[in-house]
Amino acid sequence: MHLKRWISSIIALPIVLYLIFSGGMPFLFLMIAVCAICLWEYFSIVFNNKHKNNLIIWLGFLLGIIIIIAAYEKSYDLILLIAAFDLICCALISIAASKTESSLLEAVSKQVQGIIYIPIFLAFLVLIRNDINGNIWIFYILFIIFAGDIGAYYIGTHFGRHKLIPIVSPGKTLEVAIA
Repeated sequence: MHLKRWISSIIALPIVLYLIFSGGMPFLFLMIAVCAICLWEYFSIVFNNKHKNNLIIWLGFLLGIIIIIAAYEKSYDLILLIAAFDLICCALISIAASKTESSLLEAVSKQVQGIIYIPIFLAFLVLIRNDINGNIWIFYILFIIFAGDIGAYYIGTHFGRHKLIPIVSPGKTLEVAIA
């Protein structure tokens, strides 16, 4: 288990560090890739292959990537406009397909939540990186995340005894939450 983590870290860390440090288009492509992967994961979790209308899912992918590009171009108004456009398009899709699919309103809400949760928050990373000393702030954010994740893993491994909420996350313990 540790060997796989170390090997993937040794391979991925220099690449990610280079992309963050260089900024510009390489960082933009990194954020687009991260956005696409995160949206894919989110949509596969929340829709769980039950949703038949893939149009709102593909709309989410397209608009999510456009949000990241708009953040790179520092088009703050465009980010909000895209989020509103997504909501309107999803509503129109749900009206058009409501006769054939009863769960479409739930699917629309999940898609819009995904657009707000993933691309818009990733857009903040792009905006931070494009600022003066932005790469230092990105490294600081990643350091805090990695330190918390590694600390939680080792605290949970060595001291975790009391399950926190087994239905939601079977591996989480009270000791990890306190740490």
